[in-house]
Amino acid sequence: MASKPHLIPRVAYTSDTGSKRRSVDIQSEQVEAHPSDVRSILNSATAFKNLWSLSLANCHALPLQLLSGLSEFVAFGLLDLSYTPINFKTLQRTFRHVRLLSLRCIGCPRIESAEGGPERRGFTVLCLPDMWMLDGVFITWDERKTWRANGSGVASGDVRTRFLDLADRELMPFTSGFATSEAKTPRDGSRSGRSRPGDPASTEAPTAVQRIWSRRASALLENVPYEFEMGVEQDMARLRVLARNLELDAAVGFAGTVKNPGIVDGTVTAVLMGEASVRGQGEGQRPKDAHGIGSRTILALILLGSLASQFKQAALQRTVETIFILSWDVGTRLSGGVDHWARAAASPVHWRLNDRMMYLALLIGKLTLDSISETSVRDRPPLLPPDKLRTFCNVLQYTLKASYAITNNQPSKSQADVHKVAALATSLMPEAHAVKLSELHLDILQLLCLDDQGAREFCSGAPDLCAALSESLDVLLPAGHALRAEARSIAADAALRRDVGVETATALSLEAHALQLKFRLCSTVEKAAAILERSTDDLAPSAIC
Repeated sequence: MASKPHLIPRVAYTSDTGSKRRSVDIQSEQVEAHPSDVRSILNSATAFKNLWSLSLANCHALPLQLLSGLSEFVAFGLLDLSYTPINFKTLQRTFRHVRLLSLRCIGCPRIESAEGGPERRGFTVLCLPDMWMLDGVFITWDERKTWRANGSGVASGDVRTRFLDLADRELMPFTSGFATSEAKTPRDGSRSGRSRPGDPASTEAPTAVQRIWSRRASALLENVPYEFEMGVEQDMARLRVLARNLELDAAVGFAGTVKNPGIVDGTVTAVLMGEASVRGQGEGQRPKDAHGIGSRTILALILLGSLASQFKQAALQRTVETIFILSWDVGTRLSGGVDHWARAAASPVHWRLNDRMMYLALLIGKLTLDSISETSVRDRPPLLPPDKLRTFCNVLQYTLKASYAITNNQPSKSQADVHKVAALATSLMPEAHAVKLSELHLDILQLLCLDDQGAREFCSGAPDLCAALSESLDVLLPAGHALRAEARSIAADAALRRDVGVETATALSLEAHALQLKFRLCSTVEKAAAILERSTDDLAPSAIC
């Protein structure tokens, strides 16, 4: 007779709804600790052999001495220490040899990796070399290189001074012959690669404890290379692992509503790596849906739009289908369920909040890699310039911070919750960040004009697009500007058409009206972009200076 799964003793705690009791299955891959049971969970941490995602968020009295058991794990897909008293010394002692695919330290007063200056994030990157993402933002080779060189690449001398002061006070020295956990950790607990415990060049004591490989860690990390000639190769290997991990999480998110949740298998990887997401192409043939920088840019803007209350999911979804299913071969349909990853049931537009934010973070990480080079300066400017990429990163961090207040960082799929998070995130942003976000909203508006799934649907949703245009221009342009008046004129025409009767109009008249609206929207956005570009050039220092 099979034995029942071992359970941590049930722990009673009090919430707004009264007294509750809960138990945690020791076979769980994902564990979210409550302040009342965090001690029980951490004392039993090594018994969770499949632990992959651990949230200790909001445990304000987290007993730091009990974190030591977590150092026996090879890797965590997510370690959430937000709103805890964690400090730099404990981070280094416990997690320097643990691969952290994603670490969150939002709202930690002793870390301030998201709230403090760039030197706080930079120092966290320096002291945890096996960390891949921090506070929802991917860490590129360029960022690692900057801080490993004592911040010599940062523009501000004050930032570098604060970074060096922080390093003097908080950095725990690396042992002689230090090797990261990416120097593959075999099953016997020893470390292989350039340095092994017990080697003459290493002062690190050999460990007699077999390190813990969770089920997900074994599936994702066992065959990952650990020696790279260039930093960008390492980043690409990390992105591939993160993409596969996201595909598994996303499938779990809609497993109850989609007959074939495996429809997303390989799709995130395909977009990030520039591969085809539909298999079975003949040898030597170029796949019809091979993805490039254009696909990544479009999806990044679409996902950003899905996090904003100004844009309706229906309009975003129609645009995704227009762009990604247009040239798709119908002969590749699956039997039953969803036939393409861009269909509404499986589309990233409808993923849970955390999964959407992760996808956006990976896209921005890859777009950042697309825009920089280790060997030369790229001749052609990227589709998204560096300032807009930085805006994406800022939005991700503020959205992540807001999610703790609205959803307690649960993987909510409710769009109402997502819009509440987005509204709070915008209110938390400094004015300069809000202005940059409004510029990105103009890009999203232009993208939504590609919607070719039906003139009737586009005309019905046009007033919402006009409202988003007016809102962005109100932020970006001074009062009384002619373009703000033009936006109001477009909105009035769109509302009149909807009130007169979109449902009863002929298909031909709707096509003509939709085309006219798209032209006017895009023309206004182009004019606004030109004005903003001239303003930026006027503020830029001259070449002589």
